[in-house]
Amino acid sequence: MEENGIRLARDGRALCAIRLTASELADKNAPANYAAKELRYYLDRITSVSIPLLDTDTPFDGGSVLVGEAAGLDVSGCSEDGFRIECGGEEIRIAGGRRGVLYGAYDFLERLGVRFFTPTCEKVPTDPALTVPPMHVREEPAFEYRRHNYADVEQYPRFSAKRRFNGTGSLQPRMGGALTYAHFVHSFDTLIPARVYGAEHPEYFALVDGKRVTTDGGRTQLCLTNPDVLALMIEKTRAWLKAHPGHRLMSLSQNDWGGNCQCENCRRIDEEEGSPSGTLLRFVNAVAEALEPEFPDVIFDTLAYIYSRPAPKITRNRHNVCVRLCSIECCFCHPFDACDDERRSVKRPDGTTSKFITDLEDWGRIEQRPGRL
Repeated sequence: MEENGIRLARDGRALCAIRLTASELADKNAPANYAAKELRYYLDRITSVSIPLLDTDTPFDGGSVLVGEAAGLDVSGCSEDGFRIECGGEEIRIAGGRRGVLYGAYDFLERLGVRFFTPTCEKVPTDPALTVPPMHVREEPAFEYRRHNYADVEQYPRFSAKRRFNGTGSLQPRMGGALTYAHFVHSFDTLIPARVYGAEHPEYFALVDGKRVTTDGGRTQLCLTNPDVLALMIEKTRAWLKAHPGHRLMSLSQNDWGGNCQCENCRRIDEEEGSPSGTLLRFVNAVAEALEPEFPDVIFDTLAYIYSRPAPKITRNRHNVCVRLCSIECCFCHPFDACDDERRSVKRPDGTTSKFITDLEDWGRIEQRPGRL
């Protein structure tokens, strides 16, 4: 113990050991095990000494970096990605949720000057007499789901974990695994397909220009004010979630084109809400409310996309409903607030148009659970 921190090495000798419980040391798929090995790898590079990795019962004359259950920290209030770091006395303690213990290890290393720029470009400082200052860290992510299509993130799971992405399917169990979808976006035709229900129940599908669009592959949408559609969607979603256990995200979202329903009931709500997103959100809220008792940990998400991009005036998403605001049709040659390309605007039910920056600001004003937008 130094006066202003914990010294980990001196004169080519390790002054501390990284410690796990015997069970986590033996379990190669335990995130704490992987976190401890990542700490050892980078601390060895920083100090140019070999930091031992031991269980808590093995004697060692020096300080301890306690990871996972060995840290003895109360992480009951941490999410899967939350973590705690405590440095004081002769001990450094790092613990967290399912992925959080690994994120805590990377956060700790970054506080020592390590940087993870790309899978093949990192900055690791050199300090043969490394001293760790006192730390009292408790962190929770601002965004519950984090994913990027950047190739390096998708192709290199270790780098993805270092950058704290949790939606990448390649994340291995030892890294805490990924936060995954039972069904990703554009799910309406999967759950209530026109090829199955179109001929017998045309009323299930959107009325466009006075005609129900029911042709398989004909760019169908659902009539979201039809109570039979709601009942069927609840039934189909329940079956889908049971068939895909372990996934915490379920998308209930429009098909990948326009053509929202213009029937009297749907149009009335669209006009009342100032956007078809209100009709959509009422529908998704109803499904989420019905299934919450059976699937309390599932987040039901939907899209604010094309015709549903503008925010509703009245309806708000339930606490277990997430809205993914899509900018795919936007211009990326200019900042969103500077682009004047009217082709990128969306028409509202009253005939006015809305720019993406307006939609972004409007959705941002809607009360949400932290990280759910």
